[in-house]
Amino acid sequence: MALGGGTFTVPNKILPGAYLNFVSASRADASLSERGIAALPLQLPGGPAGEIFSVTAESFYSEAEEIFGVSAYDARLRPVREVLLNAREVLLYRIGAAGGPPSNSEYLDFLEKLESHSFHTVGLTLDLLSIKQAYVAFTRRMREELGMKIQCVLFRHTEADYEGIISVENNFNLIPWVVGAQAGAMPGTSLINTVYNGEWQFNVDYTASQLENFVAEGAFVFHRVGRTVRVLEDINTLTTLSLDKNRDFQDNQTIRLIDQIATDIAAIFNERYMGKTANNASGRIALWSDIIAHHRQLETLGAIENFEPEDVTVEAGSTKKSVVITDCVTPVGAMAQLYMTVVIS
Repeated sequence: MALGGGTFTVPNKILPGAYLNFVSASRADASLSERGIAALPLQLPGGPAGEIFSVTAESFYSEAEEIFGVSAYDARLRPVREVLLNAREVLLYRIGAAGGPPSNSEYLDFLEKLESHSFHTVGLTLDLLSIKQAYVAFTRRMREELGMKIQCVLFRHTEADYEGIISVENNFNLIPWVVGAQAGAMPGTSLINTVYNGEWQFNVDYTASQLENFVAEGAFVFHRVGRTVRVLEDINTLTTLSLDKNRDFQDNQTIRLIDQIATDIAAIFNERYMGKTANNASGRIALWSDIIAHHRQLETLGAIENFEPEDVTVEAGSTKKSVVITDCVTPVGAMAQLYMTVVIS
């Protein structure tokens, strides 16, 4: 009679023999999600009507005539070219597709359809207070109720006073460029001092005191540096500070970091743990290990510093199904000010 053999679930075999299980060693699959998706409602010469459609930076120039009915270099596609200078993909919605002037309801219909898509930044080129307020409300709801960590770029709307809203000061035509640049910026990077490389000419003749006021108000402004036009500060409209939201939350570099963490950890939990892993000590250790691996990648990118595994805890929650995570990270900021004292002896 042959000896027993095969695999086992629990060590309860009767026959003598070798029972072997081969399993993969636990390896953290906690990659950082890729950024770069922007969203815009625009008046376009062609394209699908009444629906959101995607155009990638890779395919725009070769497929523009097929999608829009005009060359990629047509003046009416300038906003698309601007956003794709930095974004890898843009979700577009054609406004005024029937040939007449666009209606306000079209800009709101776009938001309703956009909710089911994944993206990083959305913009509005329309300078109408009621519609801008609707976009602020949409951004708040997406960030705080649905967990979609997005930012919205508007024209001269610093009164939003919210880290999810970026207010462009110079010209509304710059909205697509800023939307694309914010979407394409990775954790650990800042747009401070970034050169504007788009096609528009606009006012940048500001005094130092005017620029200081713009920063104090939470405005995203371009200014002249020599022969180039550059981003002054990569900031959002948050100006009312609190114990929960200090000056760090005014910096879009910080917001991109915390949004990346929130999005990635939620994805790790939803894909690998929810409904699949027991809420016991070993399951919680596995989740903790994935979070540590994720944060190590952020540290390698230079997005956070001084990270220690002890800064993260994963504990059982108040119910058998829940876990509670406590996380502490130190964001890295971009150099923006130099103070130098030279001693002459």
